Amino acid sequence: MENSTFSPEDTEDHQVPFPALVAILSPMSLGTICGNLLVLISIWTQPSLQLPNFMAIGSLAMADLLVGVFAMPAYVIKKSPLALGEFWEGFVCDVFRFSYFLSGYASILSLCIISIDRMLTIRNPLTYHTLVTQYRVTVTLVVAWIDAIGISVLPFLPTGVPQGLPCHYSPAGWWSIMVIVTNVVVPFVIIMLCYTDMYCTARGHLRRIQTHNTNSRQSSQDKRQRSGTRTISIVIGLFVISWFPSCVYYFLKEVCDACYPPSFAPLEGIFNSLAKLLTFAGSFWNPLIYCWRSSEFRSAFLRILSRRKEYNASY
Repeated sequence: MENSTFSPEDTEDHQVPFPALVAILSPMSLGTICGNLLVLISIWTQPSLQLPNFMAIGSLAMADLLVGVFAMPAYVIKKSPLALGEFWEGFVCDVFRFSYFLSGYASILSLCIISIDRMLTIRNPLTYHTLVTQYRVTVTLVVAWIDAIGISVLPFLPTGVPQGLPCHYSPAGWWSIMVIVTNVVVPFVIIMLCYTDMYCTARGHLRRIQTHNTNSRQSSQDKRQRSGTRTISIVIGLFVISWFPSCVYYFLKEVCDACYPPSFAPLEGIFNSLAKLLTFAGSFWNPLIYCWRSSEFRSAFLRILSRRKEYNASY
């Protein structure tokens, strides 16, 4: 049984050509690092972004940054035709797996927290600031990261079972299923429930505005809330597109061996590589979405980049 929690090892029958991987992942890794660093620097330096509702977005950016710094380069090295030796092959593989798993789990937990925050914003606008405080959000994010780190570390603890080749770790099937259910399916269900509730609440707000001709200030506030919710909806939608094929594929592989005929085996390596590329892309385009959809982030990005230009010009 392969390591199917998010991504088992690629089979050796057919693979995406290594030069193609380098050509795709090199600019993607650089863009992921630069984009998510901009997000984190913006939240750190801009007072308008130092609010509880932006802290979870910073957590998501941190998870995406891990992908660009560790997971993408380690995956390229792991797929390199160069002979690394048993020790370095195992080391690179472990770096890839740990950063890949950690970023995936931390991302979906961060998105779950973001969804709850958006639901409270729309459902309880008057009491939101007393319910959602910086301290509570910080504690929640710390707990989420402890959970993600713990889950990611567990597969590498010694179990007394021979590991075989350095890059072929075999966790128990029940463990893989448990992790997928508790750290992927449950947060996803919570996200869907939050957005269902937001949709119903937003429709009620819209009817009330139309009925009572609410003042322009309240209408403007509702408009900003809807815009923020749409932005997060796009981020979550693209996250699902990025990770859903991999999660479903590897989950079915654990519980339904008959779901994949023998004729699929020669193509499995290519499928796994394409699935990983799709998940990597999810970390790349989030900063682009913030720049496109959020005037706060767009202004912060421009201020940071303009300061950089002024600093370079002074020297």
